[in-house]
Amino acid sequence: MDHNQLLESLRLQILGPAGTDRSGRHLPKNTFATKMRAEPSGQALLDLMEDGEWQVCERLGLSDAYIKEGQMFIDVPDWRRLVGHLMIVQSV
Repeated sequence: MDHNQLLESLRLQILGPAGTDRSGRHLPKNTFATKMRAEPSGQALLDLMEDGEWQVCERLGLSDAYIKEGQMFIDVPDWRRLVGHLMIVQSV
């Protein structure tokens, strides 16, 4: 089993299949930050995103940030998977 397969296996064990939690679907940046800070180690997870992990999250389809009418939004298809990914990255 290669590294990517191992990570995906761990994600599935921890989080289950994708698409089960739609509570964070379309969030303004401030709401996203507030919701992230409410998670265990939330500020550290938010710091990871701000330090560049957002690029990986976008490539993996865990988030999508964009500007609409001068305001930044972050779409999160599955909040649990995003947080789980960040927790895995933080632990490495």
